[in-house]
Amino acid sequence: MKRLALRNMLSGGALSAVRLVMGVAKVKIVALWLGVEGVGHFSLLAQIATTGTALVSMSLAIPLINLGRPHVAAEDYRAGGTVAGTVAAVLLINALLVTLVWAIAGSWLLNILGAELQPAALRWPILLAILFGALAGGFWEGMAFLIDRFDVYVRANILSAVLDAVAIGGAAWAFGIEGAILALPVAPLILLLGYAIQIGPNQVARKVLGALRPQWALLRPIFGYCALMVGTISATNIVQTWLRGQVLTLDGSAANGYLQVATALSSYLLSFVMTGFWGHLHARAAAEGDTAEVRTELRKSIRLGLAISFAGCLAAIVLAPLVVALFYAPSFAAATHLLRPYLVGEFAFQAFSMIVAYQLTIGRRRRYAVLNGVYIAALALGGIWLIPLLGASGYVIAHIAAASLAGLGGLGIALRHRQLAWSHAAMLAGLWASIGAISWLLGGFDAPT
Repeated sequence: MKRLALRNMLSGGALSAVRLVMGVAKVKIVALWLGVEGVGHFSLLAQIATTGTALVSMSLAIPLINLGRPHVAAEDYRAGGTVAGTVAAVLLINALLVTLVWAIAGSWLLNILGAELQPAALRWPILLAILFGALAGGFWEGMAFLIDRFDVYVRANILSAVLDAVAIGGAAWAFGIEGAILALPVAPLILLLGYAIQIGPNQVARKVLGALRPQWALLRPIFGYCALMVGTISATNIVQTWLRGQVLTLDGSAANGYLQVATALSSYLLSFVMTGFWGHLHARAAAEGDTAEVRTELRKSIRLGLAISFAGCLAAIVLAPLVVALFYAPSFAAATHLLRPYLVGEFAFQAFSMIVAYQLTIGRRRRYAVLNGVYIAALALGGIWLIPLLGASGYVIAHIAAASLAGLGGLGIALRHRQLAWSHAAMLAGLWASIGAISWLLGGFDAPT
């Protein structure tokens, strides 16, 4: 099982690497052919499609896995089919409502958001991207984990990431911004087909799909998970966006730009750790709960995750000038004074993310909500206090404090319930102290010159 844990973590890392490389390639190609104004317009449309996908999908893959996996593991495919059928029904209702709203008021909504399209028919590819993405992410992604096939998830997403860069980059080169907009549905459609083609022949999936039927009594627990996920994600985004606005207002656009470098590069590292962690544990933990066997897998995954996180954060700290120049430009060199200390907090945040994710996989929703609430509240309070005093550096310090506090709370819960051992706490503390010391020695906590 240790080899399986390592394989899943490496598979998740490989997927994250492909997404990163393809994302950078797409951005550079689109920027080359569309120019600054074209990139600004297209990025807004792409963000609208992403937001619409999130609204339609409602994180329904989470309740599909958490509520359906125990039934499938017990070979009760009829019960698993009712969970999957209810999720599918909710998705279809959402899709019909969004299609109706888009047909009636799509052009008006785009105008309100500053994304007016000419001709107006170009709004339809955005709707298709939303619908394909929601069906892929809300239902078929959940099905992949429901039958415990993380490899299906990895292959489908790698193919989607590659073809997304090829389709949008090629369309932008051939037809300009109109071509890029028309190519928006390609990646979610490929993701949808990638899941369906791989999952369809699976015998367990066939039994679940053959028993699809909605059971409206399941709406309450399903919506409970949806509210939890949407609530925590929305609260985090609102607080981070508001604090970034404070940095922009009080410390200027340049400082906010340097801060963007730190937050964006850190988010790439988080994906490397969490994709494989989810892939290895979610289906098992959802099926069995917080058992001794699942805790054994958790401990292996935590050790591997901490090692990967430490290596990634350390490399980014030591090679910060090169990393910033590679992903951005030499003119962003001053961002290193924010990136290095930010990664100290990011290591703690990644450890926290693994611990809190485990609470969700075993159905401990209250713990998940409280721990996320601790991070959000601490970040908000720290930012309110420190940003007026220190500008962007105040945001960084608030992140370090919030991640450390939330991580300590999560570690305390994991130790109390014997999910982790004290050796894990010692490993986490030692690696975190090492990251902090190296960042400090390299001038990460010095004021910019």
